[in-house]
Amino acid sequence: MNTKSKLTKQIWKMKSIITIALTGISILLLAGQCGGPPPSSLPAIVSVSPQNKSDGIRKETNIVIEFNNPMDSQSVEAAYKSNTDGIKANQVTFSWNNEKTILTINPKKDLKYAKEINKDTGLPNFPFRYSYRILKTATDTAGKSLNQDYDFLFSTFRYRTKYTIYSSIDADVRSDGLVGGCSGNDQQNIAMCVGESGLKGHPFYRSFVSFDISGLPADIVVLRADIGVYQFKIDGKPYQKHGEVVLEHINF
Repeated sequence: MNTKSKLTKQIWKMKSIITIALTGISILLLAGQCGGPPPSSLPAIVSVSPQNKSDGIRKETNIVIEFNNPMDSQSVEAAYKSNTDGIKANQVTFSWNNEKTILTINPKKDLKYAKEINKDTGLPNFPFRYSYRILKTATDTAGKSLNQDYDFLFSTFRYRTKYTIYSSIDADVRSDGLVGGCSGNDQQNIAMCVGESGLKGHPFYRSFVSFDISGLPADIVVLRADIGVYQFKIDGKPYQKHGEVVLEHINF
């Protein structure tokens, strides 16, 4: 960020004030895209999920294949072939709907995500690609063979480097109605006060901060959000009198 201003406050007659600094919020992201194949002729596979050549597939995804005819399950499972680690025939389980038209292939372990950047070369990593085949030796319950071999490919998400968002607005609100702060947008470092003042009636401070996530890329999935806060000044003995500082998510 090109703005590095710092909010400075002087609070007189402080009794038990804790001052903390907020460095930003880091969000771990994943990136991907989508695509898909057209349906085929009879007897055939009419749909598949994930779609062929699709990107950005989540690690817990199952493979779901739909046939337009009731299929002989044993022949279809024997016709399933993959050399990709994680979805080889002995690394998945098979299940069918009652009509024998939909096959679900469930990997025994979650699929893998690639790191966005290769730590050794500094270059972008390719996503993990998963490929499998359904051979035409698969038959329906009438004994008719699949009209062709089917090949499918999909890629999982890549881990993106952490995406950091700085506070979009901040404020201190005292219980007697005084409002301060509001140091502006995109502050890499802001100061916030929490605790009880030494003024008459001992009005206490609460601090508020917000983050604008509308600028996040559209093709991501947020896995985790971490807020960075550190304490750099204490007046009085707030931990003895008031206990721990609590951070809460609110709508304001």
